[in-house]
Amino acid sequence: SQSVDVEEFFMGCLRFRGQAKAMDVGKVIQDQASLMRHQSRFKGDMETELRHVQGQLLELRRSLDRLREEQLSETEDWSPRRWGASSE
Repeated sequence: SQSVDVEEFFMGCLRFRGQAKAMDVGKVIQDQASLMRHQSRFKGDMETELRHVQGQLLELRRSLDRLREEQLSETEDWSPRRWGASSE
């Protein structure tokens, strides 16, 4: 094959002491840039998911509040005071 993979290329460069150090630094910089891009994408994805979960939680809270209000109104309809009974 006429191509050389990255690992093989850098291992070959290690034979050249001064140049190998520069290549190692270049590889670290390249890897760091790649990690930063992936981290940025991951962060964006997680922020989107978190907003989605927050929306679902808000919806759930509103539903629970409505149910609680319905239960309270039903309880009030059957309270003794409503029918004229004394609370004693």
